Amino acid sequence: MTDLNHAPGLAAPWWAQPGQGLAGTEAAGCCTACPVRSGCGWRDDSATFCAVTGHLPPPPPPAYPAGTDLIAEAADHGMHDAVAGLLQPGWSQVAEAVINRSEATHAGDPTDWGRLQIGRNLVSVAVVTLVPVGHTTAAGWVAHAISTGGITYPVFGPAGVVLCVVGSLGLGRFVPGVLGAVCGIGWSVLSSAATGLWRFVRSPRGWLVTRPALWAGACGVLIVFWRVIVHTLTGA
Repeated sequence: MTDLNHAPGLAAPWWAQPGQGLAGTEAAGCCTACPVRSGCGWRDDSATFCAVTGHLPPPPPPAYPAGTDLIAEAADHGMHDAVAGLLQPGWSQVAEAVINRSEATHAGDPTDWGRLQIGRNLVSVAVVTLVPVGHTTAAGWVAHAISTGGITYPVFGPAGVVLCVVGSLGLGRFVPGVLGAVCGIGWSVLSSAATGLWRFVRSPRGWLVTRPALWAGACGVLIVFWRVIVHTLTGA
């Protein structure tokens, strides 16, 4: 490369000809401003062009203000890019991932939309949210019970009432006299009703009881959360 820097001939490229470099590079030498000059074995302060690449050396790195932590700044930018990539996925990519996952899990199995039982669920939601039960609805009663007695009250409250009635009738039927006879009749009616209800629940139409009960609990919890959100945001 010495002939390119000191005695260029006709075979040298156009950028190695005298006067073709940038203004001032022939006089000052390109190695004086090279950022890798200290580790280069081909450095020559009188050279016009780099003896390694044949071109002018790359510009020095940009100067940063004193005290700038380059590693922390690079990590910060990298973290921002990673978070932005995670929080802004394309909807098409999400849909494609879900479809691919579904096909990999249920390959060959036909989609059975009937298992969702949309009609039954919609009817159950309408019953527990629109049909009045006393002065409220089933979902409203669950929400009120949770607000006043806690999350377990909608379950243990009715269970306690049932246990009191069953226990009273079960013990009262052993009492002699009219009270015992009345409790015995009540026990028989209660046993028949419980047996009939159990059979109905286990029948194909049992969803008429179980599904509204489940949706009453779910809608009641949602109502409670909604009230908390409204109270938090508006102070109402």
